[in-house]
Parts: sequence; C-alpha cells; structure tokens
Amino acid sequence: MKRKALTSLAIGLVIEALTPNKISTVSYVKAIKDLDIIKFVATAPILYSIYNSILIQDSDKALKIGYWIRRATKEVIDNPLIGTNTCLGYLILTIPIALAIRELDENAVGDPKVIVNKATELVLNYGSKEPATDFYEAILIANPSYKGKYFGGVPDLSSKDASNYSLLDVLIESSYWDLIAYEVTHYYDITCLLYT
Repeated sequence: MKRKALTSLAIGLVIEALTPNKISTVSYVKAIKDLDIIKFVATAPILYSIYNSILIQDSDKALKIGYWIRRATKEVIDNPLIGTNTCLGYLILTIPIALAIRELDENAVGDPKVIVNKATELVLNYGSKEPATDFYEAILIANPSYKGKYFGGVPDLSSKDASNYSLLDVLIESSYWDLIAYEVTHYYDITCLLYT
C-alpha cells in the first residue's frame, strides 16, 4: 500500500500538468518558457526514486524534510532531459506526505486525512529541529524568478547563513503569503476541502 501511495504521488505531478484550461503552468497542449509536458513526464521517475528512498532510508537523513527537497530538486535540475524547475512547489507539498507514509502503518495509508495530519505533524516537529540551509539551497538550485531581497523574520535567499533559522521558521514566515507553505504548516487545509 505504501509503494502504491508513493507511485500515486509521483504520477500526480504529471496528471496536474496534463490538466486542461489552467490559468498558469504547462498543459499537454501548451509549453511555457522552458517547460513542456515531456519535462514533467521525465520528472515523475525521479520523484518516485526519491519517495522510495525515503521509504527505505534508515539513516539520520530519514526525517530531514529540507534534505529531501534539496536532493530531489538537484536531481531534476541535473537531469539533461529536464534541466529546469518542474517541481519545487510540488516537492514542498509531497516530501512531508512521503515521510508521513513512511511513518504510518499500512492501514492508515489509505486515509488521506490521516496522511496529511501526520505530514504536518512531521513538519512541525522535525522542521523545528532542522536548519533551513537545505531548503534555501533547494530554492537556489531551482533558480526561481523570485530571488529578490526579502525583509522579514527570516533571511532572504542571498543570506550566507540560514543555519540560525529552522525550516519551520521559514515555512511559518512564508505561510502568510505562500499557499504551499500554508498547506504544509496548516494540515493541508485547502487540499482537504476537496474531501469534505
């Protein structure tokens, strides 16, 4: 059941990209900038490999959310067929879910609400102990267009030292204007509206 759920997460990126009539991002008929559907399809096996690594990992990296986001982002960017950011936001949403699937017993994996509750608990518990450095590196590796100066409660991306801040500090600060950060710190509230 766990591998099936992780496979669904990997395929979900492609399904999202195939969805017609979206306001933004790629669709199966329209590329945007350097993104096309082929790059999303090529991303899915990388995601599955990362999610599977999370499932079988037994080292101290097992529950390091930022580590997995950075590692996956780097693999996507380094892939010659992809070479661009296809999934940073998706990784921020799904790495905690993959970690939750790892931690839950098989019977609980069939309940989306249990999974997202566990995912946010992991973000709140382990994100508070994990320095933000891997997360910042992932954003820099993805090379997004929003790398401008930030003035607030956490350092901006040009800061040389984000190690004094936890991943949770950054996600909570970001949750005031970023829906993905909001989701992972608020039990995937918006996503769960689909299930009510």
